Amino acid sequence: MLRAIASAASVVGFFHLLPVAFCATSSVSILFQDQLGNPFPPGFVKLTVTSDSAGSSPLQFRGHTVDLPYGTYTVSAWSPGFITRKQPLVVWQEAMTVRISLLVGAPHGSKSRSEIGGVVVPAVQSPDFMTTRLVPLAHAAFIQEDAVTSEGRFSFGEVEHGEYLLMLVSWTKTADGHQPTVVYTNQTTVSHDRQDLSIELPR
Repeated sequence: MLRAIASAASVVGFFHLLPVAFCATSSVSILFQDQLGNPFPPGFVKLTVTSDSAGSSPLQFRGHTVDLPYGTYTVSAWSPGFITRKQPLVVWQEAMTVRISLLVGAPHGSKSRSEIGGVVVPAVQSPDFMTTRLVPLAHAAFIQEDAVTSEGRFSFGEVEHGEYLLMLVSWTKTADGHQPTVVYTNQTTVSHDRQDLSIELPR
């Protein structure tokens, strides 16, 4: 009798866990702010979310809360007078809050910002995926992040001239979500309108 009760309790416990284990959609709240931390009013920012899955179409939103299936995405945010911000997004929780900072656009004809293209050598196949980060040192530019392609390429747009820390981050999927590991750091100077960066890893 006790064995039957224990068995029934085990079955009930198993089905109780099913909704959590198979939860596939997250409510993602996206908060927009300028480089000083001031929030944007609702509807002022145009948001585009593109799944990294092959053949996916971009989704456009005006609200600050979106429902997204678990997975990896590229988020693009734009507002008049501000520079378009593009960054990767990993959705892996039932509810998430993401903050996106937008930088004021440069005056027409200004050459104080750079377009950066880069490559990881040799191209590394991470267990899940990899991103690069460009972290400003001692000035007010925001952190930029971009996913590394299968060919090892990445890019950053509208980067202010100055000193930065270039980072390569490997993301591995675990039972608790995606865990980041920094595998490369190097200080670099951005000073040209168009600049190429290379991350050289030990072979």
